[in-house]
Amino acid sequence: MRGVPWTIIGVMERSVTVEGVRYPWTEYLLYEARHGFRWLVEAKRHWSFVEPLNPGDVDPNPAIYGGERFSHFQSGEARVDHVLGEFYWTVARGETKETDDYVKPPRMLSKETTREKGKGKRGEVNWSLGTYLPADELWKAFGLKGDPPEPEGVAPHQPSPWKESLGPVWKCAALAVAAIVLVFVFLSAAGGKTLHRESIRIPPVVAPGSPEAATFAGPFFVTSDGNLQVKVASPVSNSWLYLDGALINEETGAVDEFDVEVSYYSGRDSDGSWSEGSTTATQYIPRVPPGRYLLRLEPQWEAGRTPPEYQLTVRSRVPRFSYALLAMLAVLVWPMLLLWRWFRFEVSRWSESDHPWISSSED
Repeated sequence: MRGVPWTIIGVMERSVTVEGVRYPWTEYLLYEARHGFRWLVEAKRHWSFVEPLNPGDVDPNPAIYGGERFSHFQSGEARVDHVLGEFYWTVARGETKETDDYVKPPRMLSKETTREKGKGKRGEVNWSLGTYLPADELWKAFGLKGDPPEPEGVAPHQPSPWKESLGPVWKCAALAVAAIVLVFVFLSAAGGKTLHRESIRIPPVVAPGSPEAATFAGPFFVTSDGNLQVKVASPVSNSWLYLDGALINEETGAVDEFDVEVSYYSGRDSDGSWSEGSTTATQYIPRVPPGRYLLRLEPQWEAGRTPPEYQLTVRSRVPRFSYALLAMLAVLVWPMLLLWRWFRFEVSRWSESDHPWISSSED
């Protein structure tokens, strides 16, 4: 395996028990004359290749090895349940050791501490470094046929299949979003042609919604295909102005109906000053072909009040931020999905550690 012909000389099953639940694993002791001893460890059909470390090479607080910091995963008391074969120390069934595991996928630092019998004091401390071993690599090393059995859950140091692509995907998405923003800013600065601007005064003697209150604005010319923005500004105060509008193509007779409402209210109560609404309102008419147009505007306002004046502005080919926002959301769909998969994978990894990402509570 990995260029070295190992011999399995011993095997033991160990376990920890947490809140009444037993978590077993199997350790195979490997030997090769030039390389010494190694371990092949299996837990829930996840495999690790483990090598002993010189305790002096590990900084225990925090756990740092080779200049890299490992995160504490769990601590427990490991018990030998079964043992078979030869070992380079005396192993007995029922033997226990304190264990502390630290992870930085695909590696795991493990510390085992022996307590001196009858004294309760800590004795020998051993460190080891486990590297996650893909099951198909192990199957190939043993020359086994077929596919290895599917592992159960996520191992503490199992590499995330999403982490490696997460960074590049988000980088590309960020560049795409930045490009969309730049294009929108450019179009906003360069686009948007004002076709008509007019201040309209409604006669004070007409009734709201009456034919006499209607106004025709224009004509104006649309020179290229695109949207049309109708913007209304009126100095309403604790009141409203509603316009039932129609865009009329004088050449074809086609009519596009729309409506726009301006309303603004303010006051003061026990919580202080408040306000809602706005003195401006905007409506868009999509895909207006070139031609000569008129606007028919039929106003309505609060009965008993003086008809409000309003400023009308018509512009063509106006970039809409909502479309840019939809484009950005579309770009971010895959990165968000990838992030969600990575998050679920990490939640599953840490669910059985001493530091779960999501704590489960029982009523």
